Amino acid sequence: MGVIRKTIELLVRRPIVDPGKVVERAVDPLLRGRGFRRSGRTWRRDHAEVIHVFHVQRSQFGPQFYLNCGIYLRAIGDTGAPPVHRCHVAIRVDGLAGGHPGIRDALDFESNFNQEQRETVLRRTIEDVVVPWFDTRDTEASLRAALLARQGDQGLVMAVAREYLGIERAV
Repeated sequence: MGVIRKTIELLVRRPIVDPGKVVERAVDPLLRGRGFRRSGRTWRRDHAEVIHVFHVQRSQFGPQFYLNCGIYLRAIGDTGAPPVHRCHVAIRVDGLAGGHPGIRDALDFESNFNQEQRETVLRRTIEDVVVPWFDTRDTEASLRAALLARQGDQGLVMAVAREYLGIERAV
């Protein structure tokens, strides 16, 4: 495998970059700088009542990625390190208020984006969309208020979370 990789690198005159590493390198310093801890492709930030979960998911069908955000309610959960699929509220970044310009192309490694464009869009999306979304949902009360305000796409809100927070089924 190493010989083939080196041959391809010589032919195209640039190193082959693992797309997952590009995404991880772009988001990691921003999330760590805001108190998230990393485990694999998942970052978590603990609060007294909730845990924020951010996960980079690779598509099984090609060189595309998805950025998933989740909020886990400690009071009705049973783990201190939930995976994003166990979060009580979950949404993909491109679903957050329309995402951010270019985010789908930045996460699609078959698009015409170069690495600099890709990293710029990813960083701006984390700063402008992801962090503010998490920051406005760092307690049960603020999560409930955000869900009741029904601003933008709410994503998936589990029934147990709606019941616990006293929110109607329509959210």
